[in-house]
Amino acid sequence: MCSSTLSLVVLCWMLLHTCCQCNTLNSVDLDVPAFDTWAITHSSPCSTTCGLGLRTQELCPLGAAKANGSACWVRQVQCLDSWQCGLQTQTVAVGQHLELDCLEEVMEVMGRFAFMVSWRFARGIVTTDNSLFVRYDVPGLDRVVLDPVREEDAGTYRCDVQDTSYHRVKRMYKGVKVQHLRTLSQRMRRKKANTW
Repeated sequence: MCSSTLSLVVLCWMLLHTCCQCNTLNSVDLDVPAFDTWAITHSSPCSTTCGLGLRTQELCPLGAAKANGSACWVRQVQCLDSWQCGLQTQTVAVGQHLELDCLEEVMEVMGRFAFMVSWRFARGIVTTDNSLFVRYDVPGLDRVVLDPVREEDAGTYRCDVQDTSYHRVKRMYKGVKVQHLRTLSQRMRRKKANTW
């Protein structure tokens, strides 16, 4: 083992320090086109505060292209300030129609099939404790449709969104409180009475 390693080292040393047919290059004729550099002169904030969004950037040339009067151009790029979207809660009455959308409009513009969405559910509790969630199968993948809403639909729905490279780009918790229509209308009457 030791002799083979020594042989390899000696061979490498000989190859590095011998020059059989070494030619010195005095000049090289390369036809390299002029290289222009572009700089981002303006960049908008990300269109969303959480999850994948879009940012508009203006690029302008530097150097020779700038002297030639080339115009600036605008492009849209994806941005991700934070993949954690936090908890949103809402109260609905039994029998109502409710849709919980995970992708939302910005991600739909980018193409709803460019993402993998998974849902989890914590029944009967509004929480962000991930140990309480179980897998929740959704036929539409990107949205949960509760029609009609039932009492057992109360709880927290968590959606996770990954891009095609399996990078998480969004996690959102949607807490759903379900009440009977009678209870909901009584609360509304009390609120109105307290505001007068």
